[in-house]
Amino acid sequence: MTAPHVRVRQDSFDFAHPCEKQVQVFARIPGLKPVSYLLPTGMWEQVRTAEWGDALDVAHEYYAANVWGDTAREAKDALRTWLASTENRLLLTNAWTADLIKRDPAVRSVVTQLADERDRARRIAVALEQEVAELTRRLAEIPRTEQCGSGGFHGPHQWSVVAIWCPGRAAEQAAQ
Repeated sequence: MTAPHVRVRQDSFDFAHPCEKQVQVFARIPGLKPVSYLLPTGMWEQVRTAEWGDALDVAHEYYAANVWGDTAREAKDALRTWLASTENRLLLTNAWTADLIKRDPAVRSVVTQLADERDRARRIAVALEQEVAELTRRLAEIPRTEQCGSGGFHGPHQWSVVAIWCPGRAAEQAAQ
């Protein structure tokens, strides 16, 4: 199955009035008849950079409100039914994204930079995981010690015996 394809362009489509420009939203969806919407020039900014699904929504809403006797109504209704599916909408969004990356050098550059940054971040994450594993292993090799009451860490000792000096305390405190 080929990917869905939508084109939005501004041109003269009326042979009777070749100087008047219109906006065409043309959709070619696998399994459906091709559908074309002709919109007034004033809608160009609204649909020219819109995601394909949104552009088709705008075009369909315009036709529903302003066009009577549409000869391709059945094809447009089939397209609306197809667009109602979340899976199909996602397929159309993915196709729009791929087309945008292919057609726009600035977007393509940003996507390449993001992919490089993502790869770099993955390499850093792997290195950090390896370092954590190494530090955990090294920490396990250190003999266990406990803290006496003086705030220092050192080997265990008995506090019940008088005059046992703790390296974490001053000598005069040990006699107390």
